[in-house]
Amino acid sequence: MQLHIVDIQAVPLAAKWEQLFGGIENVPASLLRPAAHFQSVPRLGQFSTIVYITASDGTIGIGECWGLPLSSVTATIVNHLFRPLLIGRDPRDIGPIWEMLIKSAESLGHTRGFMMDAISGIDIALWDLEGKRRGQPLHEMAGGKLRDHIACYASPIRFSDNTQDTIDNAREFTDLGFTAVKVKAGRTIENDAAYIGAIREALGPDIRILIDFNCSFTVQQTIEFAREVEQYNIFWFEEPLPPDHVDELAQIRKAINIPVSTGENDFSVQSFRLLAEKGAVDIINPNITRCGGITGLQRIQSVIEPHGVQTALHGVGAGIMMSASLHMMSTLRNGLVMEYNRFLNPLRETLIEPAIAFKDGLLQVPDGPGLGCSLVEETIQTFAVL
Repeated sequence: MQLHIVDIQAVPLAAKWEQLFGGIENVPASLLRPAAHFQSVPRLGQFSTIVYITASDGTIGIGECWGLPLSSVTATIVNHLFRPLLIGRDPRDIGPIWEMLIKSAESLGHTRGFMMDAISGIDIALWDLEGKRRGQPLHEMAGGKLRDHIACYASPIRFSDNTQDTIDNAREFTDLGFTAVKVKAGRTIENDAAYIGAIREALGPDIRILIDFNCSFTVQQTIEFAREVEQYNIFWFEEPLPPDHVDELAQIRKAINIPVSTGENDFSVQSFRLLAEKGAVDIINPNITRCGGITGLQRIQSVIEPHGVQTALHGVGAGIMMSASLHMMSTLRNGLVMEYNRFLNPLRETLIEPAIAFKDGLLQVPDGPGLGCSLVEETIQTFAVL
C-alpha cells in the first residue's frame, strides 16, 4: 500500500526549577549546580522536545530530542527545517531518511548539537510509527531481545561539600535497591579522593562505584587521581576530558588501571569510530536522543563492537529516551549497563505510561508495539513552551 508522512510536529517542553519551586530563590543549590560543568552557568531545569510524525494511514509515531539547554531551538529545527523535507516521504524508509538528514547536517557543518538532536527525535518517532504499524516492539524490529531486564546504576550522587551528605545520598540509592552508583568529581584530587574513600567505606565492597568528571580534569590530574582511588575498585572513569580529545583519552587509558568511558557529548558515527580505533575508551555512553536515534546507535555499534568496546547508554532525558534506550540495550551483545538518572525530572517520571519499571538494580524492557508507551497529555500541557 502507498504510505506517506502527512504531518510532523515538535513540541518543546521545559520543567524549570523556578516553576517547580515557586521562585528561583527557593531552588536548592544542588539542583542549580549539580556537577562541575554547572559551576559557572547554573542549570535552570529539565528540557526536552517531543516529536510527533503522522502517516497517511493515521498512525502516529512519537520521538524525543535532547532539549538542554533550550528545547525550543530543537523544535524550531524540526518544524521549520526538516518538516518540509519529510512531508510526503514514505515513513517506512527509515534508513534513507536518516541518511538524507545526516547529509544535510554534514553539508552545513552541523555534526554536533541541535541538528543532531533533531535528527535523533525524528528517527525515534519513525521507528515507533513503524512498530505500531507492524504490531511489533522496537527491540524486535531492531534485531531481537537478548534480555528482559537491564542492569542499571543510579546517578548522580549530589555534588556536595559535605561528606556525610554525599554518603547519605549514596545510601538513599542503595536503600532503593540500586547495586551501582555514580559519583560526580571535578573539584580537587585530594577532595574528590577523600569523598570516594568515604563512599566506599560506607557502602562496602559489593556496590559498584562509577566516577563522572564532566570534562573537568586534565590528563595528568586524571592519571594522578586514578592512582589515589584505584584501591577502591572503581567501575569506570567517565568523561575526564571534553569531546574530541581522543589522543589524550587514549593516553589516559594506557596509563591507568580503571576502565575509561565517554560519549554522552559525542554525536556522529565518525566520532565513535575514532574513539574505538584509537583505543581511547573501554565503554561508550551515547545518548539515543543525541547520537542519531536508533538508526544512529546501530551505525555506531557497527564501528565500535569489532574493537571490543562495550556500550552503556547515557540515561539523561525524558520518558521516551528511557523507553527507546531500554529497547536498544536489550538487543546489544556488548551492552554493559544503563544509567538510571534520578535527578529531579517530571519529564522523565510523568511523561509516559506505563511508567518505567525498576526493581533490585534492574530496569524492565518494555514490550508493547513500537516504544511500548504513550504520552501523558497532562504533562505535555503543563510543561509545553508556548
